[in-house]
Parts: sequence; C-alpha cells; structure tokens
Amino acid sequence: KQRNLIQNIQRLADMEDPEFTDFWQLLGYHDAITPEIQRAALAAEVFWPCEIYYHAPADVRDGLIHALLSAEYSSAASNLMSCLAMQGDDKAMETLLELERNPRPWRKGLYVDPSSYA
Repeated sequence: KQRNLIQNIQRLADMEDPEFTDFWQLLGYHDAITPEIQRAALAAEVFWPCEIYYHAPADVRDGLIHALLSAEYSSAASNLMSCLAMQGDDKAMETLLELERNPRPWRKGLYVDPSSYA
C-alpha cells in the first residue's frame, strides 16, 4: 500500500481511490506514513491532505517552508501552512510566526493569521 501510494501520490491530492482510501487507512497505523511518502508528496507538490506531513523530517519541512515562502496565492499558502503545522517542529512554528510579523501579499486572502495555524 505504501509503495502504491508513493507511485501514485498525485491521485491522493485528487481524492481518487484506491490511494485516497489507502492513505486514510495507513494514517491509523503508527509510522505507516513514511518519510519516503512525505518526500514523494512534496516532490509532486501534493499539499492536501495536510496530515501526510505529520512529523515529517527536516528536509521535508524545509521544502514546505520554501514552497510557502514562494507561494503567490492565499489558497496555496493556507494549505502549506496547514502542512507546516502538521510537521510541527520549532522551525515550522517560527516560520508561521515570522509570516505574521512580516506578512506576504497573499495574507489579505486568509481568514486567520498565520500564527493560528501553529
């Protein structure tokens, strides 16, 4: 199931089965969402569901931060901030706080402040 999810990670973002169902079933198992799955999702720019990034490794977190700081639209930024919140380490939280202190142009399109994601 994990290999299939990695090979077809884009189908997860499109909510297509069997990948969508497989993801939610794997999420219930301890350590079933592996760093390899998280890296594949990042490489394919799959930022939903954000739970895929739960406790992702530092290299994935850094990729999410890079994507967030490069975002042009509030919808993409919102998804990326949710992903960073799921990753949850101190650097991710610092990035969200920094975005509140120094807002990007897309901030006007958000319903809540970046720190709310933390």
